[in-house]
Amino acid sequence: MLVFPLIIALILIMLLVAVYGYQQVYVQYISLTSAERASYSWDGRERSFRTAQSTSQSYYSLYEHELSALLLKSLISLPSSGKQKEVIVARDAAAIEPAGKFVDDRLAQAQSYIVQTKSGVQGRVALTHQTFIPTITVQLEKDISPLYWQQQALLPPPSYASQYDIHAPTQFIRSIDLFLYYVDKFSSLSNEQKQAWKTKGGKAVKSFSS
Repeated sequence: MLVFPLIIALILIMLLVAVYGYQQVYVQYISLTSAERASYSWDGRERSFRTAQSTSQSYYSLYEHELSALLLKSLISLPSSGKQKEVIVARDAAAIEPAGKFVDDRLAQAQSYIVQTKSGVQGRVALTHQTFIPTITVQLEKDISPLYWQQQALLPPPSYASQYDIHAPTQFIRSIDLFLYYVDKFSSLSNEQKQAWKTKGGKAVKSFSS
Protein backbone atom coordinates (compact mmCIF):
# COMPACT_ATOMS: atom_id res chain seq x y z
CA MET A 1 0.00 0.00 0.00
CA LEU A 2 2.91 2.35 0.67
CA VAL A 3 4.56 1.77 -2.68
CA PHE A 4 2.34 4.12 -4.65
CA PRO A 5 2.66 7.10 -2.23
CA LEU A 6 6.43 6.58 -2.14
CA ILE A 7 6.58 6.63 -5.93
CA ILE A 8 4.52 9.86 -6.02
CA ALA A 9 6.75 11.45 -3.37
CA LEU A 10 9.87 10.41 -5.26
CA ILE A 11 8.52 11.86 -8.51
CA LEU A 12 7.70 15.16 -6.78
CA ILE A 13 11.17 15.36 -5.24
CA MET A 14 12.80 14.65 -8.59
CA LEU A 15 10.60 17.28 -10.24
CA LEU A 16 11.52 19.94 -7.66
CA VAL A 17 15.22 19.11 -7.93
CA ALA A 18 14.98 19.30 -11.73
CA VAL A 19 13.33 22.75 -11.50
CA TYR A 20 16.04 23.96 -9.13
CA GLY A 21 18.79 22.55 -11.35
CA TYR A 22 17.26 24.18 -14.43
CA GLN A 23 17.11 27.58 -12.74
CA GLN A 24 20.70 27.23 -11.54
CA VAL A 25 21.92 26.43 -15.06
CA TYR A 26 19.85 29.28 -16.51
CA VAL A 27 21.31 31.84 -14.09
CA GLN A 28 24.78 30.51 -14.89
CA TYR A 29 24.13 30.82 -18.63
CA ILE A 30 22.96 34.45 -18.36
CA SER A 31 25.90 35.39 -16.15
CA LEU A 32 28.48 33.75 -18.43
CA THR A 33 27.08 35.07 -21.71
CA SER A 34 26.68 38.64 -20.46
CA ALA A 35 30.24 38.73 -19.06
CA GLU A 36 31.69 37.13 -22.18
CA ARG A 37 29.89 39.46 -24.59
CA ALA A 38 30.79 42.52 -22.53
CA SER A 39 34.49 41.65 -22.60
CA TYR A 40 34.45 40.61 -26.27
CA SER A 41 32.97 43.92 -27.47
CA TRP A 42 35.14 46.09 -25.22
CA ASP A 43 36.83 48.73 -27.33
CA GLY A 44 36.24 52.34 -28.29
CA ARG A 45 33.78 51.72 -31.14
CA GLU A 46 30.02 51.49 -31.01
CA ARG A 47 29.31 47.76 -31.17
CA SER A 48 26.33 45.47 -30.95
CA PHE A 49 26.38 43.72 -27.59
CA ARG A 50 25.13 40.42 -29.00
CA THR A 51 27.40 40.17 -32.06
CA ALA A 52 30.26 42.61 -31.25
CA GLN A 53 29.95 43.99 -34.78
CA SER A 54 30.48 47.71 -35.30
CA THR A 55 27.16 49.53 -35.64
CA SER A 56 28.42 53.03 -36.51
CA GLN A 57 31.54 55.06 -37.18
CA SER A 58 31.35 56.92 -33.87
CA TYR A 59 34.19 56.42 -31.41
CA TYR A 60 34.65 57.11 -27.71
CA SER A 61 37.49 59.62 -27.78
CA LEU A 62 38.22 59.27 -24.05
CA TYR A 63 38.18 55.46 -24.09
CA GLU A 64 41.81 54.99 -23.04
CA HIS A 65 41.65 57.84 -20.53
CA GLU A 66 38.70 56.35 -18.67
CA LEU A 67 40.48 53.01 -18.28
CA SER A 68 43.69 54.76 -17.27
CA ALA A 69 41.76 56.64 -14.59
CA LEU A 70 40.49 53.35 -13.18
CA LEU A 71 44.03 52.00 -13.15
CA LEU A 72 45.23 55.08 -11.27
CA LYS A 73 42.50 54.54 -8.70
CA SER A 74 44.00 51.12 -7.96
CA LEU A 75 47.51 52.61 -7.62
CA ILE A 76 46.52 55.59 -5.47
CA SER A 77 45.14 55.02 -1.97
CA LEU A 78 41.46 55.52 -2.64
CA PRO A 79 38.52 53.77 -0.96
CA SER A 80 37.72 50.37 -2.48
CA SER A 81 34.48 51.79 -3.92
CA GLY A 82 36.57 54.09 -6.12
CA LYS A 83 38.50 51.24 -7.72
CA GLN A 84 35.61 49.86 -9.73
CA LYS A 85 32.48 50.83 -11.57
CA GLU A 86 29.28 48.85 -11.43
CA VAL A 87 25.60 48.91 -12.28
CA ILE A 88 22.89 47.19 -10.30
CA VAL A 89 20.61 44.64 -11.96
CA ALA A 90 17.18 44.68 -10.31
CA ARG A 91 14.25 42.44 -11.08
CA ASP A 92 11.95 43.96 -13.74
CA ALA A 93 14.13 47.07 -13.89
CA ALA A 94 14.20 49.28 -16.96
CA ALA A 95 17.21 49.20 -19.25
CA ILE A 96 19.78 51.92 -18.61
CA GLU A 97 20.08 54.45 -21.41
CA PRO A 98 23.56 55.31 -22.81
CA ALA A 99 25.12 58.34 -21.12
CA GLY A 100 27.98 59.03 -23.53
CA LYS A 101 30.74 57.71 -21.24
CA PHE A 102 32.49 54.58 -22.43
CA VAL A 103 32.66 52.46 -19.27
CA ASP A 104 29.16 53.41 -18.11
CA ASP A 105 27.68 52.64 -21.54
CA ARG A 106 29.37 49.24 -21.79
CA LEU A 107 28.12 48.24 -18.35
CA ALA A 108 24.67 49.56 -19.28
CA GLN A 109 24.68 47.31 -22.37
CA ALA A 110 25.31 44.26 -20.18
CA GLN A 111 22.57 45.34 -17.77
CA SER A 112 20.13 45.83 -20.66
CA TYR A 113 20.93 42.38 -22.04
CA ILE A 114 20.20 40.77 -18.66
CA VAL A 115 16.98 42.74 -18.19
CA GLN A 116 15.74 41.80 -21.67
CA THR A 117 15.98 38.09 -20.82
CA LYS A 118 13.12 38.64 -18.33
CA SER A 119 14.60 35.93 -16.14
CA GLY A 120 13.78 37.54 -12.79
CA VAL A 121 17.40 37.76 -11.66
CA GLN A 122 19.10 40.47 -9.67
CA GLY A 123 22.72 41.32 -8.96
CA ARG A 124 25.41 43.55 -10.40
CA VAL A 125 27.71 44.06 -13.38
CA ALA A 126 31.09 45.55 -12.47
CA LEU A 127 34.39 46.54 -14.03
CA THR A 128 37.42 46.18 -11.75
CA HIS A 129 40.94 47.26 -12.58
CA GLN A 130 43.07 45.91 -9.76
CA THR A 131 45.86 44.85 -12.14
CA PHE A 132 46.92 45.86 -15.63
CA ILE A 133 44.12 43.79 -17.15
CA PRO A 134 40.57 45.05 -16.43
CA THR A 135 37.99 42.42 -15.52
CA ILE A 136 34.25 42.21 -16.08
CA THR A 137 32.34 40.59 -13.21
CA VAL A 138 28.68 39.56 -13.46
CA GLN A 139 27.08 38.33 -10.24
CA LEU A 140 23.45 37.24 -10.46
CA GLU A 141 20.92 35.35 -8.40
CA LYS A 142 17.24 34.51 -8.41
CA ASP A 143 15.31 36.58 -5.90
CA ILE A 144 13.58 33.51 -4.39
CA SER A 145 14.35 29.84 -3.97
CA PRO A 146 12.08 27.39 -5.82
CA LEU A 147 12.18 24.96 -2.87
CA TYR A 148 10.32 26.09 0.27
CA TRP A 149 8.93 24.25 3.25
CA GLN A 150 6.90 26.08 5.91
CA GLN A 151 8.25 29.45 4.70
CA GLN A 152 11.84 28.25 4.99
CA ALA A 153 14.08 27.89 1.96
CA LEU A 154 15.36 24.33 1.66
CA LEU A 155 18.05 25.46 -0.76
CA PRO A 156 19.56 28.91 -1.37
CA PRO A 157 18.36 30.91 -4.39
CA PRO A 158 20.15 29.89 -7.60
CA SER A 159 23.13 32.19 -8.12
CA TYR A 160 26.32 32.42 -10.15
CA ALA A 161 29.25 34.83 -10.54
CA SER A 162 31.38 34.94 -13.68
CA GLN A 163 34.51 36.90 -14.57
CA TYR A 164 36.13 37.64 -17.91
CA ASP A 165 39.36 39.52 -18.50
CA ILE A 166 39.37 42.25 -21.13
CA HIS A 167 42.27 41.67 -23.51
CA ALA A 168 43.24 44.92 -25.22
CA PRO A 169 46.94 44.84 -26.22
CA THR A 170 47.21 48.58 -26.90
CA GLN A 171 45.59 49.51 -23.61
CA PHE A 172 47.77 46.96 -21.79
CA ILE A 173 50.92 48.63 -23.13
CA ARG A 174 49.55 52.04 -22.14
CA SER A 175 48.84 50.74 -18.64
CA ILE A 176 52.38 49.38 -18.27
CA ASP A 177 53.85 52.71 -19.40
CA LEU A 178 51.58 54.58 -17.02
CA PHE A 179 52.56 52.31 -14.13
CA LEU A 180 56.29 52.68 -14.82
CA TYR A 181 55.90 56.45 -15.06
CA TYR A 182 54.31 56.72 -11.62
CA VAL A 183 56.73 54.22 -10.07
CA ASP A 184 59.57 56.44 -11.25
CA LYS A 185 57.71 59.53 -10.01
CA PHE A 186 57.09 58.04 -6.56
CA SER A 187 60.66 56.84 -6.14
CA SER A 188 61.96 60.42 -6.31
CA LEU A 189 59.56 61.79 -3.66
CA SER A 190 59.89 61.94 0.10
CA ASN A 191 57.29 60.28 2.34
CA GLU A 192 55.54 63.60 2.99
CA GLN A 193 55.48 64.41 -0.72
CA LYS A 194 54.12 60.95 -1.53
CA GLN A 195 51.27 61.36 0.94
CA ALA A 196 50.44 64.83 -0.39
CA TRP A 197 50.51 63.60 -3.99
CA LYS A 198 48.25 60.64 -3.19
CA THR A 199 45.70 62.94 -1.60
CA LYS A 200 45.68 65.58 -4.33
CA GLY A 201 46.19 63.16 -7.22
CA GLY A 202 43.49 60.83 -5.91
CA LYS A 203 40.96 63.65 -5.83
CA ALA A 204 41.86 64.64 -9.39
CA VAL A 205 41.48 61.10 -10.73
CA LYS A 206 38.22 60.59 -8.87
CA SER A 207 36.72 63.82 -10.24
CA PHE A 208 37.85 63.00 -13.79
CA SER A 209 36.19 59.58 -13.93
CA SER A 210 33.04 60.39 -11.99
